[in-house]
Amino acid sequence: MLARGPWSGKRSRFARAACVIAMALSMGGSFSPAAAAPARTSPCPPSTTPIKLNFKTLQGPPKHSHRLGLSGIAGLVRSGGGQVSSASRPVGLTTLKAMFSLQGGTTLVPRGEGYCVYLSSVEIEFGWEDMNVYVPAEFPEGSCEYRAVLDHENQHVSIIRSSLREFAPSARARVEALLRNTRPAFTRGKNGSADEALAPISAQLTTLLNEFDTLHSKRSAVIDTPSNYAAVTGMCKNWDGAARRAK
Repeated sequence: MLARGPWSGKRSRFARAACVIAMALSMGGSFSPAAAAPARTSPCPPSTTPIKLNFKTLQGPPKHSHRLGLSGIAGLVRSGGGQVSSASRPVGLTTLKAMFSLQGGTTLVPRGEGYCVYLSSVEIEFGWEDMNVYVPAEFPEGSCEYRAVLDHENQHVSIIRSSLREFAPSARARVEALLRNTRPAFTRGKNGSADEALAPISAQLTTLLNEFDTLHSKRSAVIDTPSNYAAVTGMCKNWDGAARRAK
């Protein structure tokens, strides 16, 4: 995110600000958890068949918007939990909805007075659904200020993409390690519980999503510095004029 100090005749330095991040979870399975009653000590023998894993990354292309003004972008920052003050006003913004989806296939095997629930396959999507890049409407398209803000926000986009490319292989490896140690669950009800079987994987993915968030936010912070903001604003001369037209 590009942020700027008070709009006045005197140029102010930029203050650090982060991307706005939202997390969402989609989890599905073939059975209802309501009928599950896993025992503390499972009587189920371990599976002799490895659990199949299909791990995909989600990298939706950024959507660029030039409709919101400075006040609208500031509202987005506030709604995402960010701070907006007279000393730090957002000029550009990149928002990201990081998420994962998780689905699993299960097999039920009769065992005593119940059933053993075996995971046979797991499908995961990891990354983001929505990425939006906002450049204020006060900066005419093609103007120096417009290009400067867009370039800065596109750097954030590149950082997030490269972070996912680097993070995804280790994320998959950690899920694979978890699946190798996954044991079948025991349930009294015939319907079984895919959700219960997937719960440890969901917890692992939540941890991984938080780590991915930390990774790309830390890397984005490298370009969200007062010195970099000063270099960006030094390329253009009409920042304050655009803000006055917005009032």
